[in-house]
Amino acid sequence: MLIVLFFCTCSPPEKEAKETPSLPYFQDSSDYTFIQNKSNQPKDYTLSNFIHVSLDSASSLKATDHSQNKKLYLKLDGKAHFHFSSDSITIVVYTGMMKLTAQNLDFVIEAYNSSPGQVLKVLDGQLISTKSYESNFPNTDSLTKGEMILINIDIDLMEKETFDTSSFVPSL
Repeated sequence: MLIVLFFCTCSPPEKEAKETPSLPYFQDSSDYTFIQNKSNQPKDYTLSNFIHVSLDSASSLKATDHSQNKKLYLKLDGKAHFHFSSDSITIVVYTGMMKLTAQNLDFVIEAYNSSPGQVLKVLDGQLISTKSYESNFPNTDSLTKGEMILINIDIDLMEKETFDTSSFVPSL
């Protein structure tokens, strides 16, 4: 019995879960469009005449339009290639770890909620990236063509890197 008590008291404490804050515009299912790619191949979707997305298999996207404030909110769980082309609408993309804000942008992202890490690569345009969860080390980065973000929630690290866009081929 002492051995059981010893292991119970000496085991490391469980990590405190970090969660994305509640997003009110995704609470009521009538307020957003839900897209889920259940096939084993990437699928292309057109959300409007200026937003095109290719969703990888086992990926989902919620989209809500708040035209009155000229913003479109998206919530991604999975891997996707986004192409936005609008000067009048701001796109705000949430993942389990990041909040991305942009106009006129082409990027690929791997952001599964079940994974401790996510990767974002900007192919064209510019965006602002922040952590979407409460952090002791908040980051805000502005990214342009050829820049990427690597983020890991387990170690609370968001790092900006570069990559060669001329040889990069999006693989979904």
